[in-house]
Amino acid sequence: MAEVFGRRVAFLVVFVALCFFDEGSSIQEWRREDFPNPTRDLGACGRQGRVSWICDPEKILSSKTANKIEELLHSVGKNTASGCSSGENAGFQIGVAVLNRMRRIPGESVEETTEKFAKHLHDRWGVGHAGCDDGAMLLLSILDRQVYVSTGKRAMILLSDDQIDIIIEELKPHLQRKDYEQSVELAVVRMGEVFSGKVLQRPFNYGLIIFCVLFIVIVGVGLYISHQQEQERKKCATKLKRIQEERDRAKQNQKSYESKSCPICLEEFQPETRTKLLACGHKYCEPCLTKWLEDHATCPICRQSADRHDDEGGACRTYDIIPDLQFRLMMLQLQHPSFITRTMVDRWGSNSFTGSFVSDPIFVRSSMVGGGSFGSGRGFGGGGSSGGGGSGSSCIPRVFTKSAQVYSILNAEMLNSRTMECVCQERE
Repeated sequence: MAEVFGRRVAFLVVFVALCFFDEGSSIQEWRREDFPNPTRDLGACGRQGRVSWICDPEKILSSKTANKIEELLHSVGKNTASGCSSGENAGFQIGVAVLNRMRRIPGESVEETTEKFAKHLHDRWGVGHAGCDDGAMLLLSILDRQVYVSTGKRAMILLSDDQIDIIIEELKPHLQRKDYEQSVELAVVRMGEVFSGKVLQRPFNYGLIIFCVLFIVIVGVGLYISHQQEQERKKCATKLKRIQEERDRAKQNQKSYESKSCPICLEEFQPETRTKLLACGHKYCEPCLTKWLEDHATCPICRQSADRHDDEGGACRTYDIIPDLQFRLMMLQLQHPSFITRTMVDRWGSNSFTGSFVSDPIFVRSSMVGGGSFGSGRGFGGGGSSGGGGSGSSCIPRVFTKSAQVYSILNAEMLNSRTMECVCQERE
């Protein structure tokens, strides 16, 4: 049983192979010397014995399509002017050859074979008026996947290589769909338009333009965000270093300490900046403190009475740096949540930490992440600065917004006496 089945399978394989062989061998491979001339070999070009400029010996084109193309070829000769010949059909001439396959020459590329084939037919058929070189030859070899247009010297003035390339590019979608009739018809129409004086333009590649624009926008936005993050990182590092200097000076000179920067906006006092020194010893720039005192009568840091005195350059008698330090660190976290976390605030705000803020490994790592990412590194609306809860993390959330280096109060209700007390109670 198995032997019989094996014989049947072998027979089917041989039968299918022979079918393919017969099919392949039935396709004629044309030598350029043997390809018919539609003006002489009237019965060999598939045009029902009529003189024509189309030769389709394998009848790839339907009779209806071939007749339509013939009319187009006649229209080109009648309605164009090559400037050389005269008479009723003094215009440019176009010949059309359609075949399945050319016979390849050993050592010759298919492109070279196609070019020689088309030029040979152009010359042998005599496409164009004698002495004018105003003809063009269109060759389509389907199984070779080749299209070629040969042009005479005068025809090439209008139908340049660039114009031919544009025409062939337009044909490709039709050829890929194996719509050879539409391909030949479209090629003749476009060649006629060129011979009538029209200059073909390459189709506008909207897809490529959109891709390039999107790519440029994405890269530009990425570079902008990266630049903004780098600027924010530098500002954060500068303010953090300033806070560290305030801490070090206060510890060294508690009885003669004088603040050099505002605890709210964290900017250095400039000679032209008006400042206010409260009775509790905390010093602010006037714009920040004025905005605060519109809704409060106490010091933002220690909640003592804001019985303030104009600053005359003097220093407070005894200064507790810890509440001031923790307040400044929380303000820094609010201003730069991408780089300063609640863990850093708690770590740096304790008495036990005496090292450098800027050189602290956790800040260095945060700076690298915050400055290098396009997404989560920004930290919009995240954790410690969003006021969501936790002992101390919601004490000063979303309170100040920077404008001209001054922070104004956005939500004074969130800084009532009870929430500010949590800052002070943690310091006791």
